[in-house]
Amino acid sequence: MRIEDLIEAAAGEPEAVRAIKDIKPDYTLGCPVWPGLAKVIEESGEFQRIAGKIMAVYGETDYFDGSDLVRPLEEELADIVAATAFMVQAAGLDSEFINNRAEQKLSQFIEWSNK
Repeated sequence: MRIEDLIEAAAGEPEAVRAIKDIKPDYTLGCPVWPGLAKVIEESGEFQRIAGKIMAVYGETDYFDGSDLVRPLEEELADIVAATAFMVQAAGLDSEFINNRAEQKLSQFIEWSNK
């Protein structure tokens, strides 16, 4: 059942309507179940959209419509970093483990890039 359906069913009961409007679906920023997960996925999708445009113009940064894709790419990467940091904090994930893992992966990527 959608939240809108609940609100319609509670018509005439203002307190019930307010309580229903306060419901936050799972995976969203303020919910109790994996808060921020949806935002990480959303921001990743927006990054993929910009990356796809760069790939479509063979690695150039000038898109077909004349727009420069560098700043949008930087913005979407920043959004992923922010969404990920939010989720780590809000979901109570192990930030020390995540930071150590990120450092290990960065070292591995650098090693691979030098081969």
